[in-house]
Amino acid sequence: MASFDLKSLRKCIEGRAAAFRCRTTYQPMAGEGSTVFPSTDEGGDYATVGYRVEDQSIDENGKVIKGTGRKLADQVLLDSVQSQANRMELELLDACRRGDISIPLVTVDFSGNGLEKDLRISSLEAPHRIADAILRDSLLEGVPFRQSDKGKPLDHVDLRNATALFELCPTALVFGVWDSTGPKGGLGAKFQRAVVSEMIGVNAQIGVKTASRLDPLQARAAVRVVPQKDGSWQVAKDAKAKGAVSPAEVNHGNIPPSLSDGGVTIEHALQTTVISLPALRRLRFPLKPDEAADPKVKRLAL
Repeated sequence: MASFDLKSLRKCIEGRAAAFRCRTTYQPMAGEGSTVFPSTDEGGDYATVGYRVEDQSIDENGKVIKGTGRKLADQVLLDSVQSQANRMELELLDACRRGDISIPLVTVDFSGNGLEKDLRISSLEAPHRIADAILRDSLLEGVPFRQSDKGKPLDHVDLRNATALFELCPTALVFGVWDSTGPKGGLGAKFQRAVVSEMIGVNAQIGVKTASRLDPLQARAAVRVVPQKDGSWQVAKDAKAKGAVSPAEVNHGNIPPSLSDGGVTIEHALQTTVISLPALRRLRFPLKPDEAADPKVKRLAL
């Protein structure tokens, strides 16, 4: 495989290449055919969709024979675009803290405010990155961040003038950001994602999981208890007493065995990552607001 160095990277960005794409297949850590557990949506459902793939078979010599028909295969979402972006940002944050790389990083420090734990949140951790309300409502030398000399230029950034965002939070230009909670509300600056990554399970079959509990105290459902405000409970004198519930409601008693959808088996997992070069080429970085962007500065920024 040919090496891909910085010179090649610059040539692609400055040329006519459309994107960088990486497709990687994985198997579950427990081995092929073992069960994986995707993230669940509201109601405990998995994000599943169908797509069409080419029908094929293998002859006795191990040669792939492509069929003429098409078949429907199922896929399940294992890791979403948003989740993948967060994972990449955390890797960048760890690299910064190790000293492996150096990039601009805005951090809100909550120490010294009587909190029970040491808390710091950076622009690589905040849900809306540099435009997050956590950073918006923080103070920089006693001045609200978005009203400070550092934060105020963010009110005027756009595709034609991304310099201030590049100086404070260049990763937002890659992972995307929408300044929807800033001074302009929904009309705030919006930068699309330049990198999109997603992981799916191919040829997924929904599995089954069991649930049960054997209570060593053998608390009977006929006994009723009344939960208290302090988290404790008392045995109800009358089964019809106000607020009386089954022992199972306070984590006592047996739970009968039951079956439900749980986990999936997959042929393999597929991760697809794409970096859009046109999205990056649209950015402009003028050194002064009233000056045209210098192409040399743009090349250095990208």
